[in-house]
Amino acid sequence: YSGTDPAAGTIKLLLTKTPLTSPGNEGILNKLKRSIKAEDIPQSSHVDIIRPDGSRETVKSSNHNCIFHAVIQATTNDPNNVVQQKAKDLRRKVSEEILLNPNKYVDAVKIQNIFNMTNSNKFKIQARVRECDMEQYIKFTKDKTPKQIIDAYKLGKVGDHKCLLDMEKPTAGVVEAQHIPPKSTWTAVLHLIKTNPEISSSLDRTNKEVFYLMMNMKHDPNGKMQLCMNTLSSDHRRVLSSGNSAESRACRHFLTRTFSNGDTEKALKLSLMMAHPQCSDHIWNDLGVPHHFRACDSGLAAMDRNDYYKRGFKDIVKKYGRWDLIDQKQTIRLINWVQKDIFLNRSTAEYKEILNVLKGAKKKKKELNHGMDKL
Repeated sequence: YSGTDPAAGTIKLLLTKTPLTSPGNEGILNKLKRSIKAEDIPQSSHVDIIRPDGSRETVKSSNHNCIFHAVIQATTNDPNNVVQQKAKDLRRKVSEEILLNPNKYVDAVKIQNIFNMTNSNKFKIQARVRECDMEQYIKFTKDKTPKQIIDAYKLGKVGDHKCLLDMEKPTAGVVEAQHIPPKSTWTAVLHLIKTNPEISSSLDRTNKEVFYLMMNMKHDPNGKMQLCMNTLSSDHRRVLSSGNSAESRACRHFLTRTFSNGDTEKALKLSLMMAHPQCSDHIWNDLGVPHHFRACDSGLAAMDRNDYYKRGFKDIVKKYGRWDLIDQKQTIRLINWVQKDIFLNRSTAEYKEILNVLKGAKKKKKELNHGMDKL
């Protein structure tokens, strides 16, 4: 992409983190080509700007805008909110350029596609716990029982994002406040309400409480007040609804459609299934999709992990009930559904529906790659 302002000169960017510690798991060209709907968590970017005098300036950006944010930040002294908007505009321009002139980029696209198919995980850039944080965690948990570990790190605790982040833990960097459902799902539902009068009217009619909740979220763009659950980072990174893979994005789109249709009970079931590492592992395996993650010694067996997830899932259901997003009968049904581990059952209608949605996404991805090969 040649850019639009020759006066900007040459902009030097530096990848500052290793592949094992950086966010994102797609190729650079894919990030430019597609609008990525991932959990939009501000963080220290994996890109630094190299200034003409040799000094380095860190880019602080949302994951899917980091490259564009870096380019804008390197060429302007505007306030951060202006830089963020310009980064979004630049991303749109680049996307339009590639879509309108695919022949210009065909060689690069072919190389990227070949790499994705043959070595997609070799240099995978994926966020994970820092070594020093993991060492502190292992040191603290060495002589602890699973219950002591769960209680000490507040695993399974449910609350708004800010509340969970403020909770004191014995060591840092190993626990994440996982949005359930993902923050980007709520953002997408709110966008549909704003732009599609038919969906807005239907949701207002079928589930007023969800409609009002969505409307209130426009005052909370960063999701600080949205419902989350404390999980180990290693568990969170394994789940279907997390990350930028085609399958994960398809999951979030599926949740968006279900919530916007007003079927909150079903949407909550799907959200919990997609947020559980063991259920996610089953689905990855049934799809035949390799899903690599770095295992770590958490001190918790699968049964222990399932216990803290179940406790958190029940609290999420109760919150939905108290907020009148689901009625009393739905609340009781969902609590029983969690208690009986039905979210791990591979024969349920919800499980099969998730599989079908992801198989469709996988097929579209294959067709897209085939179409690119013909260019």
